[in-house]
Amino acid sequence: MLFREVNERIRRLQTHWRSETDRVGFVCECGALGCTTRVYVTSAEYGEARALGTSFLLAPAHVDPDRERVVTATERFALVKRFSD
Repeated sequence: MLFREVNERIRRLQTHWRSETDRVGFVCECGALGCTTRVYVTSAEYGEARALGTSFLLAPAHVDPDRERVVTATERFALVKRFSD
C-alpha cells in the first residue's frame, strides 16, 4: 500500500501529461521488499489502474500467480488483483 501512496503523489506532481501517449514512471506495487522497479504508463492506463480500486500496478515479471490474478497485461505493466482482496 505504501507504493500506491507514492504513486498517487507522483500522479499529483505530474500536473499535466503532454499527450495521451506520454508515459510517466511509477513505482512497481508488487510489495517485494526493496523493489524500486519503474513501471511506465500513460495517463489513461494509470487511470484504469486506480479506477478498479483494488488493483495493483506491477512490472510484468513481478506477478505472483500464487497470490495474484492478472486483470490487464502489456509488455510494460500488469494490473493485478490479489486473491485476498
